[in-house]
Amino acid sequence: MAFLRFPLVLVLTLAVAPLAGAQGLPCAPCVGVEVASPEAAATLAAEVAALAADLDDGTPTVIAWTAELGAATPERHAGAAAAVRAAGLTPWISLRFTAAPPLAEAAGLEAELAAASALVRTAGAGW
Repeated sequence: MAFLRFPLVLVLTLAVAPLAGAQGLPCAPCVGVEVASPEAAATLAAEVAALAADLDDGTPTVIAWTAELGAATPERHAGAAAAVRAAGLTPWISLRFTAAPPLAEAAGLEAELAAASALVRTAGAGW
């Protein structure tokens, strides 16, 4: 009976693995552009929205940028996210932590976590 245990575990693992993956966007491939700053995202949103209008409904168009948490000001990113959403696009903000390991002793980690929390709160729903 022990010889059946491995195949059973393998089948159950393979059946559950897709459910355990990270949530992705409902497109493959997605359409989008990455810019260097939140200001560039806000400026580009209107221009990209005009091009994205030709896509099928339901295809998210992403404008992405990175927030350096050591120097992040949540209002900059929240304003850009609002402008991108107002244009009918999807903001995609990557959070870059800069605290050096070991994290338990990192002096800047607490400030970066607070900045990440503030950015998420001010960016609003849909981010």
